Amino acid sequence: MIMNSGVMVSQSSYSFGDIAKDIIEHNNISLNANNVSVNTSFSVMSVGELGFSTSTTYGAVCEQAVKMGLRLCEPEIGPWLCFNNSKDIVVDDVVVAMLPLVDGEGVHHSLFRVRKDSYSGSKCLSCYYGKRDRVCSVNQKFVFTR
Repeated sequence: MIMNSGVMVSQSSYSFGDIAKDIIEHNNISLNANNVSVNTSFSVMSVGELGFSTSTTYGAVCEQAVKMGLRLCEPEIGPWLCFNNSKDIVVDDVVVAMLPLVDGEGVHHSLFRVRKDSYSGSKCLSCYYGKRDRVCSVNQKFVFTR
């Protein structure tokens, strides 16, 4: 069991990667589900759905999404998506579009990635390298808020 900010969740329903745990701790990211507004709505879009016909950079993905009226997520959205079942979003493998965070050593410039484990079906919170020049495939899906 993990308990933080009054939230306790069974580890059999989710898992956090080591870098994700370090980033959460180092950046004091709250795991309290109440920090995500019930009015938050999500939009999941692939690089292709954002209008790119080939791979492009993470910076270009974010710029295009903002032009389309979408917003980058707050860091709390990653853990929230990992251990909540939102009707608005199906999580199979999405990267949370947000400003990159660093771990305790200042090494990883990471975004949260939420995916389902192919064996257990549980959700996993891991990290995705998030510098602006990171090349993202045309099929990579990102979650934004509206």
